Amino acid sequence: MQIIKLYIHNYKSFYDSTVEFDKMNILVGENNSGKSNLLDILEFINIAMSKDIKMAILSKGGLEKIVNKLKNLLSKS
Repeated sequence: MQIIKLYIHNYKSFYDSTVEFDKMNILVGENNSGKSNLLDILEFINIAMSKDIKMAILSKGGLEKIVNKLKNLLSKS
């Protein structure tokens, strides 16, 4: 399966972004521009699709850690 377009909302350095992919992609940018965050998202998707969502959640520290990050994000808005 190939990802053609990815919508990212409220994940680390991405507030409301769309990333379009081609057959080959190169990430270039300044420090702190979101390259590693994009790779983190793609890794999560890969684990969720190739194994299962439980493994993907565990790879990010578990559901409790994800929920706490969401609560912190919501309290800032």
